[in-house]
Amino acid sequence: MQLILSIILLVIEVVALVQGLRNYSYLRTTPEKYLVYFMILVVLVEIPAFVMTNYGINASPLYNMYMLLSFAIFFVWFYHILRHRYVVIGLGVVFMLGYIIAFITQDFYYSLLSYALATGTIAILILVFMLYLDMLKADYVIEYKDSRRFWIATGLLLFHIGFLPISFFQGFVDVYGVEYNLVLTMLNLIVYGCIIKAFSCIKT
Repeated sequence: MQLILSIILLVIEVVALVQGLRNYSYLRTTPEKYLVYFMILVVLVEIPAFVMTNYGINASPLYNMYMLLSFAIFFVWFYHILRHRYVVIGLGVVFMLGYIIAFITQDFYYSLLSYALATGTIAILILVFMLYLDMLKADYVIEYKDSRRFWIATGLLLFHIGFLPISFFQGFVDVYGVEYNLVLTMLNLIVYGCIIKAFSCIKT
């Protein structure tokens, strides 16, 4: 079951990356180009992690590095699209402090850094709500079907709201269990589905 979930997740990640690369000529002059970089990072991490996991090799260090880089990419994206950039910088600093504390107090090599994960998740949720407010003021939501930012923000919102309880109890759940991976796969399908839709949109 876990192997099937891993394959499904890897397929949707590759599809999202291909969609981003296909439309990169349109995206490269927009902040959404960072989402293409994010998908490149995702695939580059998930392929070796898939192999490592199936051969019983610990992939926690790889995922902890991925956590740092992926949150950094989203902070950069929000920095380029939000009006109040100082909030993005402030939350980025808070996340880095959370990551450093987690690195010192938790086992980087054999467990996911749950403190950093929870801090980053809360920061992203705050930034998503700020983006929604900016879009409301600019009347972007009226044309939400064609708005890349709307779909990316919606994917992030749904993923992180679902993942927030998990991130708080990361150290108490079996991250290799079927139930955990089923929930995580569903959340990832939602966020990558929204990213695929965003890559297909013409408007910002």
